Amino acid sequence: MPISTLLWTGLRRCLPKHLRSQILILLSTVMLSALAGLYAVSSHRAEATALAATQRWAQAVAATAASAGAQPLALRDYALLESTLRDIARLPGVMRIDVIEANGEALMALHAEPSGNISVGYKPLDAHPPADLKAADTLTLPVAHGGSVPALQVWTPIDPEHPLGRVGVLFSQDIERNQLVRLQHESLLWITLGGGISLLTLYFFLMVSLKPLQRLAQFSRSLGTQVGQRLHQRAGSEEVRELTEALNDASQRLHEQLAAIRSSEARTHAILDATPDAIVGLDAQACVTLLNPAACSMFGVALSEIEGQPLSTLLPDLSPEMVAGVAQDGQLIRAGQGRQARLELSAVRSDGTPFPVELVIAQVNDDTGLHYTCVMRDVTDQRWTDAMLRLFNRAVECTTNGLVIADITQKGQPLFYVNPAFERITGYSNAEAIGRSCSFLQGDDRDQPAIAVLRDAVARGDTATVVLRNYRKDGSLFFNELSIAPVPEPDGTICQYVGVQSDVSEREFARVALAERNARLNAVFDLSPDGFVVFDRHQKLVYCNPAFVQMTGWDGLTEDSQLSLQQSDRYFETLCENLDTYIPVTGAGSRDDS
Repeated sequence: MPISTLLWTGLRRCLPKHLRSQILILLSTVMLSALAGLYAVSSHRAEATALAATQRWAQAVAATAASAGAQPLALRDYALLESTLRDIARLPGVMRIDVIEANGEALMALHAEPSGNISVGYKPLDAHPPADLKAADTLTLPVAHGGSVPALQVWTPIDPEHPLGRVGVLFSQDIERNQLVRLQHESLLWITLGGGISLLTLYFFLMVSLKPLQRLAQFSRSLGTQVGQRLHQRAGSEEVRELTEALNDASQRLHEQLAAIRSSEARTHAILDATPDAIVGLDAQACVTLLNPAACSMFGVALSEIEGQPLSTLLPDLSPEMVAGVAQDGQLIRAGQGRQARLELSAVRSDGTPFPVELVIAQVNDDTGLHYTCVMRDVTDQRWTDAMLRLFNRAVECTTNGLVIADITQKGQPLFYVNPAFERITGYSNAEAIGRSCSFLQGDDRDQPAIAVLRDAVARGDTATVVLRNYRKDGSLFFNELSIAPVPEPDGTICQYVGVQSDVSEREFARVALAERNARLNAVFDLSPDGFVVFDRHQKLVYCNPAFVQMTGWDGLTEDSQLSLQQSDRYFETLCENLDTYIPVTGAGSRDDS
C-alpha cells in the first residue's frame, strides 16, 4: 500500500467524527497558518524598518557629532571637542565616537561604558576608517561587537568643504532590536488572542449553526420508525431550510410508498388467504418457508409445525433434488427470471391419508436469491367428477334412445351433440347432423300438429312429449316419440334444450292397425239389424248401435252416459209386456260367474 494512502488512512482515524470539530480543526489550521505567515511577514518588515531607522539614527548622530566637532577641531581646542562629543556619546545606542584628523591619524576616541561613564582616549590605535573612503563620503558598515546583532559603524566627514577629518560613530542596534522583539511579542500575543477569540466565536457559531443539522440527523434516523412525520424548525440557513423541505418531502413520499406497499401486501395476503389452492413457499434447499391458510387446511398442519422441513414431508414423491430438476426442466416464465413446471403427484395429510394433487412449481431467481413457489390443488373431487362424467358419457352413448342437444340461442336452433343411438335410429352420422336443425328429419312432411306443440313448449321454456313422423337418411318413415326438456343456466337463462328420441314405429303401426280394425267392427255393428249394447267392466254403458236405438226408442248414451247395468235392467223391464219373461242382464252375469 502506498505511503500516502497509509498517511491519509491514519489521518482520517485521528480526525474527530463530529462535523463541527472537523470544521473547527480545519479553520484553526488555516487560521494558525495565516497568523504564522502574517507574523513572519510582519516581523520581517518590522526588522527591516527598525534596521533602516537605526541606520538613519546612527547617521544623524554621526552628522551631529561631525557638525559639533568641526569648530573645536578647527580651533584645535581638544578640550572643547571632548566636552562636546561627551554629550553626544551619552545618547542611547552610541557605543563609541572616533575622531580622525585629515591626515588619517586617530585623534580621539570616546567609549560609552555600560555604567554610563564616558572614557576618552587620545591617539587610539584601534580606529581605522576604510582606506578607499573619499573625503566627502559617508559610509555605514555593520561591525561585530559581541552582541546579538552587529553594530553599525558610520564614518562621516567633518566639514566636507574644508576637510578637517572624520568622525566615526559605532552605534548599537540592541536597543532597537529589543524594542522590535518586544513589539513582536506583543503582536504575537494580540494575534494569538485575536485568533483564539475568533476560534471561540467560530466554535459557538458552528454549535448554533449545526444544531438544525443535528435535528435533521435525528429526524432522518427516525424516518425508519416514524414514516410520514414532518420536521418544523425556524432557525438555520437557507440550505438547512431546503434540506428540511427535502427530508419532509422524502418522509411524505416514504409514507405514501409504505402505505402502497402495505396495501399491496394486504391485498396479496388477502388473495393468499382467499385462494382455494394451497400455496407453499420454499427456499433454495426446497425447505418450507410459507403456507397459506388453504395449504394448512389441505394438509392439516400449521406453518410452525412444518417450517424448515423439506417439501418431501408433504409430497413424498418429490425430493429436494427433484424439485430443482423439475423446475429447471419447466417452461420459462416470461414475466420473471425463472421457470415453472406442472405435474400430478400424491400428497400426504398430517394423519397419513394420501390424496392426489395437481402441482405447479415455479423457480424464481430475484434479488433475494433462489427460491421456489408451489401451487397445489386437491384433485380428488375433480377426479371423481371426471370419472362420473366418463360414466355418464358412456351411459349416454350406450343408451338405446337417441339423445340430441340443441342451442336455442342460435339461429335455426342447431344441434351440437348427438349420441350413437341417434345415428343408429336416423342413419345420419354425427358430422352430418351437427350444426343442423332437428327439423331436417321431417323432410317435406311439415304439416304436423305436434310441431306446433314443440314450438310452444320451447317458447314457454317448458317440457313436451310428442310423436313425430320423421324420415331416415334412406327416406324410410319412422315414428319418433320426442321428449324435450330445457337445460337452464345457474341464473335461470335457458340456452340449450335436450331431446330424447324413441323409435315407436312398431307401436304406432299397431295402433293404426287397431284403429282400422275398430273402424271395421264399428261399421259391422252400425249396419247390423240386431241391437247391441256394450257395458264396461264398471257396468257403465259405453256403446249402443243404431238398431238398438230403433228397437227401444231410447239412446242411453245421449240421455245418460253414466247409465249403469242395473238401471238399464229396470228400464228394459218397463218395456216388456210380460215382466216374467224378461231375464235381467245383471242376474245373467251373476249366473255366468257362478
